This record gives sequence, structure tokens and C-alpha cells, in this order.
Amino acid sequence: MPANKLLKSYPDILFASATAIVLVALCNWQFWTTLTKNMSLSGFSGAAFIFSLLLLFTWLYAVLLLLIPGRTAMRLLGVTLIIVASSSAYFVDNFGIGIDLEMFRNVAQTDSTEAFGLLNVRLLAYILVFGFAPAWVLWKIKFQPISFRRYALQRIVFIWIGAIFVLVAILPQSGKFATFLREQKSVRYMMNPGNLMYAAWNYARHEARPSDSAVTDIDGNTHRVISTSSSKPLLIFLVIGETARAVDFQLMGHSRQTNPKLSAISNLYRFTNMTSCGTSTAVSLPCIFSGLGREDFDVVNERNRTNLLDTLSKNGIAVEWRDNNSGCKGICVRVKTVVMQPQMAPSLCEQDYCHDEILLTGLSESITQQSTDQLMVLHKIGSHGPAYWRRYPAAFEVFKPACRTTDLGACSLDEIHNAYDNTILYTDHVLSQMISMLQGLSDKYDTVFLYVSDHGESLGENGLFLHGAPYYFAPDVQKNIPLLLWMSEGYRSRMAVDANCMKSLQTKSFSHDNIYHTILGMTEIENAVYTPKLDMLRQCRRL
Repeated sequence: MPANKLLKSYPDILFASATAIVLVALCNWQFWTTLTKNMSLSGFSGAAFIFSLLLLFTWLYAVLLLLIPGRTAMRLLGVTLIIVASSSAYFVDNFGIGIDLEMFRNVAQTDSTEAFGLLNVRLLAYILVFGFAPAWVLWKIKFQPISFRRYALQRIVFIWIGAIFVLVAILPQSGKFATFLREQKSVRYMMNPGNLMYAAWNYARHEARPSDSAVTDIDGNTHRVISTSSSKPLLIFLVIGETARAVDFQLMGHSRQTNPKLSAISNLYRFTNMTSCGTSTAVSLPCIFSGLGREDFDVVNERNRTNLLDTLSKNGIAVEWRDNNSGCKGICVRVKTVVMQPQMAPSLCEQDYCHDEILLTGLSESITQQSTDQLMVLHKIGSHGPAYWRRYPAAFEVFKPACRTTDLGACSLDEIHNAYDNTILYTDHVLSQMISMLQGLSDKYDTVFLYVSDHGESLGENGLFLHGAPYYFAPDVQKNIPLLLWMSEGYRSRMAVDANCMKSLQTKSFSHDNIYHTILGMTEIENAVYTPKLDMLRQCRRL
């Protein structure tokens, strides 16, 4: 049958099939490449398996479109899927990321500054070449009027005949399909846009779960027993994030001098075997403050529970959240919150973002306004990528040449690593300033500094970049994070902290699960959630 006659006779089938082929062939390069490599597919058997997968995915996407009632709705969905899949393909192809519920949550909760920071020429090219161009061609397909009977019959026949062909292709490859389903889950997260649609649906379902508007108080019987006669109030800096991986800290063994200032501070404890709760801020940040631990933590359920900050406030500790990142993810809604703005310190800011030193702006004044014990949470933007070069002032570009674009594919791995290590060098500067401030206040307060990253980062190892990989398949660099602790002499005396015991803790295994209980232990608060064995410092306090 001539092509023009075929188009007139079966425009719906051709549109759905052509759209499916575009999605499968143009928007899944990384999926096919990784699958072929991981399963060592070669020869006739490997080609037959690839063909069966191609046929299956093409049929599934075509069926999805043909089940949409109405031609206009089908066309709109088809071109929308292509455009969305083209942008998703950019991130999968260039960063090697997989898409699951938590990755989608991370994207959905990204603020405008982070989103615009991802724009670059390569991304626009992906959207234009693999998205708008084929979408425009497909949109130009003309649909001739046909009867409803023929409209429905064409769809039914295509679906059933297609199902038969798919089964015939799959059955001889059942062994390889079993291996694919059992052992290639990390590759399946790269399927585009199928996995993106599933993650979006799962996210919508997860977020839409009914929940009580009332916040459940998890503290139970809570009390604070001050076991010291110290006349000085307590002042704690809890510094969180962002995207710092332990392997790039000089204090954790990195060969480069990324922590020259912190390395010179005495009594600074570094914990070298620390892991995160998640691989994204959207998960790790609320998890740290929940007290539940990674295995029991749920982002949605956490919104209806009090957290660590509520417990501290209830027990007479003034809490302030200072944010230079994308928000507190609901943690700070019931405590004083200060969001850093460019007008607060114009010299530290450029356009829509500020360097982390801005967290110190007005901090001394805020501290002196309180006469009680205090916890200051300082939420850094840290080493958030891919715009690493924007996370530090020019004076801290020590490791060169540094990648200065969000298109990481345009940079060598060395250039990317140089830019990232410059962010850690700047973090070293900011953290040392915070400790210096606490040292200067130690005559008036018993001071403590605790720094922990929310998650790590991939810098091209095994073809992966950025973070947010599904936790069970995420590489160690996305989960192994730095934790630093400094205590003033007054605090160490106040709590009778044993120095030798502290040194012995530095190589033990800890995680974000320990932070909640350790902060409660530091402030001598016990509630229904507090678990002594999870309090990192309990064994080193002699009171």
C-alpha cells in the first residue's frame, strides 16, 4: 500500500507507532548502551533480545497513546511525551542518572535558582533535536475523518496483533528477560520516559496520601536534666550540607590540600566512616531531624510529626534555622527561620545566589539577642552541582583548570574534579570561620560545632555524575559523607568528655541515624525517641 494511502487509512496507528519509535530510539541512548554493556549482548541471541525489547517498548508506548480517548488528546500526549523525554534523555545520557521516586522528588522540589542553573546549550540542543523537531513533524500528520466503528476497530486490532508479535519475540528470550528483570534494576531506572512516568505517578500518589492536619507530638515523656553547674549557656552550630563527599576532604584522606584551615584547628574530630540517609537533600535533610532512621523514614509521614527542632524548642533551647540553600523541606516551619537574601550582603552574592559566608551575616547579633541555650542550624549550598564554579569566590579557584559550565560533557573529568575540589576548599574556609566565631564566644558560652553533609556526589566515576541515584544502587561516593565535631574547653569540661575516647570514635561506623540522638545527648534531653546506643558521644561523657 502506498505511503500516502496508508497514512490516510491508518493515521492514528501511524502516529502512535511513529511516536513510540521516536521515544524508544531517540530518547534512550544511555539505556541501550548500558544494557548492552552490562549484559554482554552480542551475536544473534543478543540482537534478538534487543529486538524483542525494542518491539515490546514500541508496542507499549503505542498502546498507551491509542487508549487515550480522542485524537487531539492523543496527539497532545504524544508530542508532550517526546519533549519531556528529550529533556530527561539529556540528564540520563550525560550524567548517567536513573529515575526513581526519590529522584523525581528531588527534581520536583528543586527551586528556580537550581533549575535555571542546569540550563546550557547541550540541554537546549537535546530538547530541540530530539524533542521539538520530531514532535513538530508528527504534529503535522493529518487525520482524516473516520467512523467511530473504524476508529475503535483499528485500535483493537493493532493492540491484539501487536501483543501476539511481542509474545512471539519475547518467549525465545525468556531467560534473558528474567536476567534483565532480576539483575538489571539500575539499568531499568534509565528507561525513558516510562520510568519517568512511573516515578511521577508514584510521587503524585505518595504526596496525595491522606494525612491529618494535626502534628503528632512524638516526644512522649520528655525531660531535661542539667548535670552541670556551668553558669554559661550552651551554643551549638549544626551545619548541614551540601553535596560534600568524604573522599574529597583532606581531613578524610584526600591527597589534595582541600582543608588547610580546618587541618590547623586543634581538637577537631573527623569521623571517617559516615553514611547518609539518602542521596538527595529532599530525603536526607528531613531524615536527619526525624529520629526514625533511614529504614523507617518516610518523607510524607514525617510532615505530620514533630522533629528534633521542636523537641529542643520545647525544652527551652532557642532554635534558629539560617538557610542559603533550597529551603528546610518543612523541618523549620515551627522555629525562627532566616533565609539568606542578596541584599543582606551584596558583596557575597551574584544575581540569584550567594556564597555560604553570608550565613555569618547577622549571626553574632542574633546570638546575643538570646540569653538561653541556643542551636543555630546553618544550611549551606556547599558543593551543589553541576554549577560547581559558582559555589566559591574567584579567589578560591586554586585547582585549575576548573570546569566553568553546567554542561559537564564539555569538560574533562580533571576539570570537573578541580571545580569540585575548589568548592571543598571554600567550605573549609567557611567552616573554619564558624569555628573561629565559636572560639571567640567561648568566654560567654559553652560552644559546640557539628558539621555533616546531606549526601555525596558522583564526579564521573563509572559514568555517573551528580547525585540522587536510587539508594541501593548508588555508588559509595554519593553516600559516604564527612562529619566534623569541635567542642570548646568549657563544653568538654561541662560534659566531662574523655579525649581518648573521642579519638577512638573517629573510625567507627556512623550515619545520619545518629545525629538526632547525639544532639539530644549534647543538650541532655531525653524523650520517647531518644536511643542511648545511637548517641555517638554518650560513651565518652563521664557524667
